[in-house]
Amino acid sequence: MDSNPKQVVFTTNADTPYGPLQLDLAIGPMVIELPPGPLIVCSIDINQRWVADMGLPGPDGGKGGKHVLVSPNFRGALPSIAYYIHRASSNRQIVGIRSLPVNGDVPAAKARLSTVKIYPLDPKMAGAAMVGHHRKGAGWNAYPV
Repeated sequence: MDSNPKQVVFTTNADTPYGPLQLDLAIGPMVIELPPGPLIVCSIDINQRWVADMGLPGPDGGKGGKHVLVSPNFRGALPSIAYYIHRASSNRQIVGIRSLPVNGDVPAAKARLSTVKIYPLDPKMAGAAMVGHHRKGAGWNAYPV
């Protein structure tokens, strides 16, 4: 999502691209794979309770990494190495990805958003309920009425 006059969002920056996601962990744990770089990522539950920081403010410190969001009821096996595990407080998650425009390079920041990968931890669930909507150039107003 470009944050420009067509997208009215509370507390965004006009020169910073954002990638908002809504995830349903009822299908199982979801992986958010971040490349190295200036990304600020936060996951909150549907009640806006904090779940995890990723990217620069998270445990990977901007070096990239695989983060797994796990529902509160999940009882299966989880990876023990090479993943950051985050236990969510509900199945419904809101993830905000912010790509910083280093030295004002907004096109590179937008391109960086497309390098983030989101997929189910269980490969058998790949494609399950994964629907994306690209809002480039579309108007949007997130202010509460």
